Amino acid sequence: MKFFIKIMMASLLLPVITVVSANELSQANSADRTFIRDPFTPSALMYEQAGTVANIDSEAFGFRPALDDVDIKIPQMRLRGFVTPEGAQEQLALLEITGSGVYMVREGDEINIDPRQPANAIRISEISRLSVTIETGTLGRIRVLR
Repeated sequence: MKFFIKIMMASLLLPVITVVSANELSQANSADRTFIRDPFTPSALMYEQAGTVANIDSEAFGFRPALDDVDIKIPQMRLRGFVTPEGAQEQLALLEITGSGVYMVREGDEINIDPRQPANAIRISEISRLSVTIETGTLGRIRVLR
């Protein structure tokens, strides 16, 4: 019985630690709670700085198609294969990008095409058995790859 009471008292004395995302942390005003920030969650400050560096509005996240007068240099690409997974509705394509290699892509994928200009990207808009249709544009958000 004494052992049970000691465990119960010890559990009551431990501080309550709440894990929150970086966005919740910036909005929290309560001083009685201890916060641990997830190091893999981008904070609002990171989004603002990425927008400032790319000279875009920090609220504009996601792929934005390029205007017609903007010239984004894209490397040569070639359709190397077409894959339809068994039982799946989506279609996959093997896309060869000159100088980078072969990538398996699906409709809606966004790919950075030039590491020197991380905001420039392409989006796979349509895949058919004979072609892959892409859109050029810019990315307005931070990507964390794990």
